[in-house]
Amino acid sequence: MKRSIKTTSPEETMNVAYRLCRLVKDKPLPFLVLLYGDLGAGKTTFIKGMAKCLHLNPDDIGSASFVIMVEHDSIPPLYHIDLYRLNTDDELDGIGIWDYLNEEAIIVIEWAERIRISDKPAVSVTIEDIDETTRNIIIEGLNEEDWAIL
Repeated sequence: MKRSIKTTSPEETMNVAYRLCRLVKDKPLPFLVLLYGDLGAGKTTFIKGMAKCLHLNPDDIGSASFVIMVEHDSIPPLYHIDLYRLNTDDELDGIGIWDYLNEEAIIVIEWAERIRISDKPAVSVTIEDIDETTRNIIIEGLNEEDWAIL
């Protein structure tokens, strides 16, 4: 099921992520959140909202573009993977991504279009940049019961 949510501030975007995280943190792990969106769309802001739900300081969440993978110590753990700088399967193999995808964690992958994953529970989140403050957040992969909770 696919739904769309409009937000008009970073705080509202973080709130959508917070609510999504509350829903998925009790699901079987690993659980993947696949993030799609242009540069500056709000993907890192979205992850900050998920981090807040897991009792992490959102100010400690930054772009993982240069480090590629950050493991945050929460319950359950939050893995933030940013594939912006990777282009080939060999590069994915080189960072050991397949091992991380088997960990009991919530795994959020920015630039998820650069990897093919079909054997793990996942929610896809596409963030469209409408204007300087407005975002259209499209969430796919939740069932009707999940939407009622979200």
